[in-house]
Amino acid sequence: MATPDQIPTDLTLEIGVDLTPEAFIAASRHFFGLIKEIAAESSADPIGWRVRVKEGSNLIALEPDEAVATSQLNAVYEKFSVSTKFLMDGDVDSAELNDAALNHIRQLSQLTASKKQAVTMKFWVRKQPLSIGPRIAEAIREDWRSDYKDVGSVEGRLQAIQDSGGSLKIKIKDPLYVKPIECSLPENMIEEALATFRKRVVITGLIQYRKNGSPVSIEVNNIEVLPDDDDLPTAEDVRGILAAG
Repeated sequence: MATPDQIPTDLTLEIGVDLTPEAFIAASRHFFGLIKEIAAESSADPIGWRVRVKEGSNLIALEPDEAVATSQLNAVYEKFSVSTKFLMDGDVDSAELNDAALNHIRQLSQLTASKKQAVTMKFWVRKQPLSIGPRIAEAIREDWRSDYKDVGSVEGRLQAIQDSGGSLKIKIKDPLYVKPIECSLPENMIEEALATFRKRVVITGLIQYRKNGSPVSIEVNNIEVLPDDDDLPTAEDVRGILAAG
């Protein structure tokens, strides 16, 4: 086991010794993926990272580029630490991680319970250790099993459009929810979606919800464009209308 003085950076993964190459590669890949997802949601500007690995060491450390602002890094480290602690307690909702991040940390957690070769694992965030165990994967699996579906609508601004395996996927950010909602579109709605990119819309369809009621994804059957904030009446306009009445 490592001690704080042996940890080379503020974000380090400590993994068990005598690993198979497959386990080492899997742990590294999901650790990097988890950091990428958390950094993308915690910082408005992209963060570049460099890997530091000592020969004979079981520490995989990430070091940010020198140009990255301290405030950006603090936000990432705080989010990483807080989210991990919530997941260790079995509280998936309070961790507030997107599905990609949850999948990465679930895969890391599963490595600690592998029947073929269980891997001891620990995150070090600003020299503070956070042990990772099977409990995280169990909590995420249970949370994902409790999904349900219902027809409904979500309102927000279209943020991203992606071609995924022949179907168009978009993401919409509803101000009521922390995470963007993934939307699946049929082929005949592609042009309509492109025309509404970055506009405020109401999207209707079959919505997949988490057990806490927050929407995860929606199979779209209708898109309605809403007026932008600049097109809405101002307070002065409303007072003028009321006075005239």
